Amino acid sequence: MRQRTFLIALLIAIGVTSIALAPFSVAIVLRNRAGAGGRRIVSQTRKRLVAARDLIARGIRAVTA
Repeated sequence: MRQRTFLIALLIAIGVTSIALAPFSVAIVLRNRAGAGGRRIVSQTRKRLVAARDLIARGIRAVTA
């Protein structure tokens, strides 16, 4: 009987802790998604700048060759 009471109390404690931490988990997930979007925009912009630089360099080489 004591073991069953202990297990029930342990499950309740784990459940209460999980419920209490859920808002923090959601906040972390949302912040990480927002950060990933920002990094993706920066990465795409960097790729576009490199592509534009390469295109300009190729045009200059064609003119000067």
